[in-house]
Amino acid sequence: MINKLKALPLVLFSVLWVTASMGQKAGQTVGFIEGLPVTATEVKREMLNARWQQADGNMQAVRQLAVEALVRLKVQEKLLQGENLWPFKTYAALLDELHNTNAARKAKGAVYVGPQTFTEDDFYQYCLNNAVIVLKDKMLEDKRIVVSRADLEAQFLEMKKTVYKAEKYTLELYQRQVHDACVEKAYADIINQRMSEAVKQIDAAKLAKVQL
Repeated sequence: MINKLKALPLVLFSVLWVTASMGQKAGQTVGFIEGLPVTATEVKREMLNARWQQADGNMQAVRQLAVEALVRLKVQEKLLQGENLWPFKTYAALLDELHNTNAARKAKGAVYVGPQTFTEDDFYQYCLNNAVIVLKDKMLEDKRIVVSRADLEAQFLEMKKTVYKAEKYTLELYQRQVHDACVEKAYADIINQRMSEAVKQIDAAKLAKVQL
C-alpha cells in the first residue's frame, strides 16, 4: 500500500506531463502564411472541414486542402489586422475568447440569438464573417470597391440564369441584392489576388504530424 502511495506522485506527474505535451503539440506552430503563425490546431480545424472532399481518406491530400483553406483565411486575417478589425494576436487568444463566450452563454441560461455554445469552427467563422462585413463597408466607403451601373447590369444578367429568371425579377426591384452580389465578387477578386501573392512557409515535417 505504501509503495502504491509513493508511486502516485510520479503517475500524476506523468499524466500532467503528457497532457501538457499534447497541449503544446496542438498549439505548435507548423509554419507561417503572410507572416502570421499557423498552428497545428488550426490545421486540424480545417482538416475536419476538408475531409469530406477526399473520399479515399488520403490524409496528405486532406492536409493540403487544409493549407489551401488557411491561405484564404490568413490573407483575410492579415487584411483585417491592417484595418484594426481583428483583435486576436494569436489563435490561442481566439480560443480564450471562445471559452469566455461559451461560459457567459451557459451562465445566462436561455440564448435567443445563435447557439447555446459555439464550436471552435463556428466561433472562428462567426468572428471572421462579422469582421469582413465591416471591412467591406470600409472598402466601399473609401472606394477600394466600386460598383458601377455596368457592374450591376452584368451581375443581374448572371443572376437571371438562376432563380431570378422569372419576369417579376427586375434590376430596379432587386438592386440591393444585385449590389451585394457585386460587392461579394469584388471582395473575392481582392482576396484571390492576395492569395496568389501570399508568402507561405509551412514545415512539411510538422504538417505531416497533424492527425484527426
